[in-house]
Amino acid sequence: MGGNITGEVALGIVCGCGFAVGVAFRRTRLMETLDLSAKPHARKGPREFGLVHAIWFVPVLAIAAALSIPVGLVVVAVQNKRERSFKKRMKAAGRLMDHRQFERMLHEGRGTVIVESHSLKGPFRWWWTGESLYDICPFPLVTWLETMPNDDCYRPLAEWCRREYTNIDQGRALLVDLASPEGGVNIDRTALRSAKIKWFEVVPPERLRHFGE
Repeated sequence: MGGNITGEVALGIVCGCGFAVGVAFRRTRLMETLDLSAKPHARKGPREFGLVHAIWFVPVLAIAAALSIPVGLVVVAVQNKRERSFKKRMKAAGRLMDHRQFERMLHEGRGTVIVESHSLKGPFRWWWTGESLYDICPFPLVTWLETMPNDDCYRPLAEWCRREYTNIDQGRALLVDLASPEGGVNIDRTALRSAKIKWFEVVPPERLRHFGE
């Protein structure tokens, strides 16, 4: 019995010594790795641009501005060509209203105008229907700017307008040709606000974003 206790005590002493030696060895290696005499790195503040940087930066801005002009012209040209093609397609389908006809509808206050805004910068497609959408629309007729482009509460109205009125193949509304050569006075949003006719603005469903995207 005494022999077993003595053996266990000796074993404990040996294990304790081994642990202490291991800790001392790791501490020595850590001290060798870290250079405690090195000065801490100073945190860098915001970089200031001097005259030399400005001399290089200004020409870069000038080049970017010069390149943006032809790019913008190309974008406008492509957009105009797409809209002309779309107008021809609506005319072939018998769904194009010229400027004179639309002007008469404005003065008489007949029907409803749908201003389809694909973005804040256009293109803008104006549609006319003889129906009173404020009376038959199953959704609140709010404009896009009163909500948000990523608000899914707005999506049912946009999809309903597309399906029933502005759909290329099955819609019932007529595309208004504001640029027709037989047109009269200039018609814009100000003219809509002052006219008797009812109108509202809608964003195409494909321009809306879902939550979580």
